[in-house]
Amino acid sequence: MLVATGILLSMPVFIVLTTKGLIALNSKRGGAGNQPDISFMHDNRQTNLEVKLDLEADYGQKMLKWNDGIWSWCVDDIVTEFYTQCGVLQFIQTKQ
Repeated sequence: MLVATGILLSMPVFIVLTTKGLIALNSKRGGAGNQPDISFMHDNRQTNLEVKLDLEADYGQKMLKWNDGIWSWCVDDIVTEFYTQCGVLQFIQTKQ
């Protein structure tokens, strides 16, 4: 049921981006899994988009904020603590 809901949520966005010719070449709509819901072009760069019903639907995804040249978690919690211990934040800092 959740997969069907996700498809229904992303379809209108996919249609708009398709009609404007912004869908990235060779991309397709994602479904349940590890691929983005939609890949589209913005400023000549492929950009991935996840479509969610609301801010409560993150399923392990976490948001970062950029402040004075440093990435940090928007919310510190048990999941972000685990990610930090695994080196995720350190890895992201090296990609600046």
